[in-house]
Amino acid sequence: MPQAVHATLLHGAAYMRTFPVPIGILSEEALESCHKDIRYLGEHHSRKTGRDATMSDLFYGLLVRTDPIIAALRKAPSPKGVLKSSVMPMLLGANQDGSFAVDQSLQDIMEPESEDSDVDGDL
Repeated sequence: MPQAVHATLLHGAAYMRTFPVPIGILSEEALESCHKDIRYLGEHHSRKTGRDATMSDLFYGLLVRTDPIIAALRKAPSPKGVLKSSVMPMLLGANQDGSFAVDQSLQDIMEPESEDSDVDGDL
């Protein structure tokens, strides 16, 4: 049995009791997902006067990005586009009576159809 599997199976319960965060957060995956943020902060929001200044600006920038209070103040992204209501039957499955149930989250991004709009589009 590999050492990592042995350690996880035998000592997994002790790890969960000892550490206040789940094991998945302690993996390298979270670090690797921050590379894009680190690269952007290093290029655009740090001083290029020396290694110490650059690293401290990078460190403080990452602290700001992970602060839960500042993250709560950040605006939620707006929907990218508006869907026509004629597209909704293609996205949603029909009910047994032939009607379509539209979720409220989809209702917000739907564009109301006008009476004079033609689906085929006379060109």
